[in-house]
Amino acid sequence: MSHSPLRMFKQSLNKHILLSGQGPVEEIARNLGFSNVTTMDKFRQCFPSLDTVDYKRRKAAPCAFEQYFPKIEGIILFGEPIRWEASLQLIIDVLVSNGRPSEAITEIPYPHLPILACNMDLVWMSEAPMPRIGHGSFMSCLENLYKKFTGLELKYTAKLGKPSEITYHYAEHVLQSEARRLGLNRIRRMYCIGDNPCVDIYGANLFNRRIRKLAEKKAVQSSYSSSVMSHETIDGQLVFAGNNDGSSDKSREHLWLSEIEEPSIEDELNVTIENCESILVCTGVFEQGRVQLTDHVMDPQMCIPSFTTVHNAHEAVRAVFEKEGFTQL
Repeated sequence: MSHSPLRMFKQSLNKHILLSGQGPVEEIARNLGFSNVTTMDKFRQCFPSLDTVDYKRRKAAPCAFEQYFPKIEGIILFGEPIRWEASLQLIIDVLVSNGRPSEAITEIPYPHLPILACNMDLVWMSEAPMPRIGHGSFMSCLENLYKKFTGLELKYTAKLGKPSEITYHYAEHVLQSEARRLGLNRIRRMYCIGDNPCVDIYGANLFNRRIRKLAEKKAVQSSYSSSVMSHETIDGQLVFAGNNDGSSDKSREHLWLSEIEEPSIEDELNVTIENCESILVCTGVFEQGRVQLTDHVMDPQMCIPSFTTVHNAHEAVRAVFEKEGFTQL
């Protein structure tokens, strides 16, 4: 799921978080480890004067307790909400008031409160002949409204879900953990299958580019560590001299992905696969011969699948089996 990597943000688990989205977002957040959360509906009920677009929902509060409401310390956007206008209004209220929307502001705080966003797809495919707007469209509205009101850029602490590299990093951790549980060797190649060139394929290719850069970085560090190591004999004992901080051992520490804890968002050296291949399927947003209503990316070449384009997921799996020499099911 696009929200699964949220459990990596351990520094936010105990903060008071406002949740945006539909469905059981509170249950999901608590299962991810967030202990102090408030849904948008509960927040709206605590601040009845803030949501005023729908006249039928305007209710006078017999007694105001807004000033006693705990400060919001961060926001998680799980997915597109049901009532966009209410969520947009309340999120902006929280951002410009630094988490205390019951108080009049004298200046706009910046940087604003942390925002973690999941599921960035601008569009998605349903039974309709054309793609439907998704959470990425809601995020675009929020970004533009915030800039219109404040003149400042809305900045996310992290964006999760494809094409975010964090998502692919977390997916690799899950695959390596499952391989270890089954007693298999470390996975060296990962295949990513998707129907959106500007999201699924772009993200996989971006992650593969990061893998290559990290491999070059590790090679340089390994070469440097070898060059600075020296040895001498003291009282008949062979003594090795290196960096006192133990950095010469880092490559060995990260040969196998985090065996106990989940990867840290800061620890990029935990990436241990050697290659990430992308496969495009024509069963969703992408369909050959149809105008693509999707995100505009800076590098169109990154939207081209590195492995192959096939009709459906079954053909994609077969293609992987053939390349890896697996027995067909």
